[in-house]
Amino acid sequence: MATSDKATEAIELLILDRATYKPIANRATQIYSNNGIRCVTTPCPTNTKNWQGKTDRQGVVLIPKQVIQSSTTLTLNGYAAADLVKDLQQQPTGAAVILLVPTDR
Repeated sequence: MATSDKATEAIELLILDRATYKPIANRATQIYSNNGIRCVTTPCPTNTKNWQGKTDRQGVVLIPKQVIQSSTTLTLNGYAAADLVKDLQQQPTGAAVILLVPTDR
């Protein structure tokens, strides 16, 4: 995965619209993650984390690595939620890219 200047702190993710393949620029992004544990009884240590950010004018967002867990969902208004772990595409250049499906067209 491509990373920020401080390689251990964030993942640089390019977010594209799957219908147009254009960057989704200047949009609020949300991450919801947990460790994937599903419990039948309490307490249940799922280690839930929430994070909010915004894409820049090129459609790139820096996501702190500490919020990414085995179950991580990326959401943007107007697009279907994506499983960051499964849907992220690592490019030969090292760039991390995800394509989101629009829901409001």
